[in-house]
Amino acid sequence: MSATRRVRLDVPIVSHLETFRHGNSGDAMRNALAQIAMRIVDAEDRELFQRADGVTTLLDHLARISEEQATLANAWRESKVFGATWVEHEVHESLALTLVSICHASIDANTAKEMNEMHAIPLLFKLAHELPSASLHACQLYALECIRNLSFLEPDWTLLPASFTDDLWLALLGSHQTQHQEVLADILANIVFHGPTLINATQSRIASILTIFFAATGASTLQIALADLLCNLCCDPAYCLILIYELDERKPPSYHRHSGAVYFTDITEKTVDCALRQSMEALAHNISWSDPSGKRSIQKLGLSSYLRLFAAEPAINN
Repeated sequence: MSATRRVRLDVPIVSHLETFRHGNSGDAMRNALAQIAMRIVDAEDRELFQRADGVTTLLDHLARISEEQATLANAWRESKVFGATWVEHEVHESLALTLVSICHASIDANTAKEMNEMHAIPLLFKLAHELPSASLHACQLYALECIRNLSFLEPDWTLLPASFTDDLWLALLGSHQTQHQEVLADILANIVFHGPTLINATQSRIASILTIFFAATGASTLQIALADLLCNLCCDPAYCLILIYELDERKPPSYHRHSGAVYFTDITEKTVDCALRQSMEALAHNISWSDPSGKRSIQKLGLSSYLRLFAAEPAINN
C-alpha cells in the first residue's frame, strides 16, 4: 500500500466496498481496496463487510483477474479486465491488496466458511502455484496465508485437486524461502488437525521435516511451525512411531541407552526461546503419551505477513 494512503475510519467500510465495486478509475478501486484490507482487521467491520456480500466481491475480483492473466503471454504485466488499462505496478498492488483483504477477512469463521463454499482454496492454490516468484514473491506468500486461514475450518476435500496435499509437501520440502515454509507447515498442520491420514505423511517426509527442523537453528518461527506440524502428526499412533524411530536415528551416542523421545525431551528443556519451547513441549508430550485422547493438537490462524502481526496465538486443545 502506498505510504501516502491513510486508513479512513470516518468512512463506513461498506462505502469503501461500493467504491471498489463501481470505481471510475483504477486509483479509486485500489484506494478503496487498501482501506478494506486494513479496516477488515476489526471484527465489527468484518461483520458489516460480510453482510454487504463483500466476500463475493473479493473472490469475483480475484477470479476475473486470474482468468485474464492466464490468457496473456506476459502475465501480470498489465490488465484491462476492469475497463481501464493497469500497468504492472498497479496490477501487482491490486493483487496484493486483494489477497491481504481475503486473508484478514478469513480470520472470521463465518466468512471463512463462506469462502470455502465458494471454492476459494482451489483458486488461491492455483494462483500461488502459477505466480512468478521473481516479481510476485510476496503475493505467493499472501495467497498461502489465505489458505492457512481457510484450512482452519475443514474444507470440502472433494473440491480440492487430488494432488493438493502432495503439492503442499513438495512446496514445503523444496522451498528455500523460510516464510513460505512456515506457512506451508501451518497449512499442513491445520489439515492434520482435521484428520492425520489426510496428508500422506510418509516416513521420508517426516524424516525431511526433522532434518529441516534441526538445521533451522536461528529460525525459531520456522522451527515452531514444523514442531506444530509434527505435534499434530503424533496424534496418530503410526506417525508417532515413525517420528520416534527417526529421532532414534538422530540422537547422539551419549543417548545410546535412551530412546529418541528422551533425547527430544532433553533438548526441549534446554531451549531458550519461550515460544519454541512451548511448541516443542507439546510435541514431546505427544511423543511420550500413548493415549490418543490425552494428546495435544494445534491449529494455526493469523493476519497476513503484510502487517507482521498475528491475530491470535495458536490454539492448543487438550
